[in-house]
Order: sequence, then C-alpha cells, then structure tokens
Amino acid sequence: MGEVSITELAPLSTFSRVVVFTGAGISTASGLPTYRGDGGTWTDDEARRASEASTIDTDLGAVWRLWGGLAHRAAAAGPNAAHTALANAETSLKSRHGALTVVTQNVDGLHQRAGQRDVIELHGSAHEQRCLECGTGATFSGTGETVPLCGECGAQTRPGIVLFGESLDVAALERAWEEASRCELLLAVGTSCAVSPASNIVGVAREAGAMCVSLTRDPLPLNPGFHATVTGRAELELPRWVAER
Repeated sequence: MGEVSITELAPLSTFSRVVVFTGAGISTASGLPTYRGDGGTWTDDEARRASEASTIDTDLGAVWRLWGGLAHRAAAAGPNAAHTALANAETSLKSRHGALTVVTQNVDGLHQRAGQRDVIELHGSAHEQRCLECGTGATFSGTGETVPLCGECGAQTRPGIVLFGESLDVAALERAWEEASRCELLLAVGTSCAVSPASNIVGVAREAGAMCVSLTRDPLPLNPGFHATVTGRAELELPRWVAER
C-alpha cells in the first residue's frame, strides 16, 4: 500500500462513531516505556515479577515501586500531542452529534489529563489505591517508594490496576464491547493487540461492520483483524488526522 496516513485511509470527517483502542505506545512521547520490544517493561525480570498478582502477598513493596513509580512519572510528564489530539477529536465529533470513546489498556491516566471525557480503562488506574483489608479506594499521589496505607483502617493498600492472574473488570469490558459493536471506525494506537481479552475488541468492531485501522510506531506482523495498518508516530499522525476535518 506504500506510505499512507490515517487521514487518507479514514478521514475523521466521514465517521460519526469512533472507538480508539490505545496501548503503551501512545505514551512513549511522554517518556513512558512500552511493555514489549526494546527497553520495554516486560524485558525486566523484576518488573514482570511485580506485575503478577501473587507478588502482592510476597513483596507488596515491589508492586508499588513499579506501578506507583509509573504513576509518579506519568504525573510529572503529562500527556503528549497524541492524547491531546484524541481529546480534540472527541470534542469535534460531539459538536456534530457523534461520539468518540477511548478504550485503553494503559493505567497512566494521561487520556483524562488531556481532557478526554469518555475513557474506559480496561486495566484500571495506577493513580488509584485499594485497601487490602476493608476494600476502601482512594487516590494515590505518592512515588511508589513506600506502601501507602488506608485512610480508613490503616491497613496496607495495593495499586488499583489489574495484574497478571486477575480478571478484567466485567463492567468495563462489557461497555468496551458495546461501544465497539456500535462504532463505524476502530482505530488501534500504540498497541500490538497481542493480549486477549482486551485485543478481542478489534474482532467485535469488524464483525459489526466497522473499518479497523492500526497505527504503531514500528511495523508489526499483519493482523487479519485490521483492514489497514499505518506505521508512524502517534504524536505526529493523530494531530494531522484531527486537523483534516
């Protein structure tokens, strides 16, 4: 297909209902690591261990150093042009009675900080904590160097994210599937779409008749769920896509 842009493949002006499925790659321009690939989080054995649900019982401090540290870095870095472009696209579609929903695998909260209103967090948020005793939730604002305690009962807390070995939130997953089944365009950004059940959203959208397009920084093996793939930097491609309307 040669060098082609999202704007050429799927002009925003031609769609009323859009779902954007995002992964760690959309946040690389904010200085946050991806999970796979060179320098990715999962290339580090300690990080992989701290991402297992079982580690909560054996080394809660390691869990917080990884995910609390990520939340701290995300708060310091802030959203990039890709996050801002999607927030602007949401506003644009709403002005003409359409809708754009972000379904994200990320836990960094950068979509919301960019002004995105309709965000479904499939894996929770690193900016939240939950008490291991009484279950009380609260906002996390530390650095991850110490285990935060519950403001209600004083017990230790865990990050409010879904770790390996845990199930995704059923309500979030069902709403993501619902939005995918109603959209006209499914745009995957910064994700390899390699992890199910989250990645199944592509099949849901395609079966419902939506156009499915992938945008990644580096070329990936062809995923038969997509009609087309674009290789490019989200922080450059998405602002152009939103501007051409």
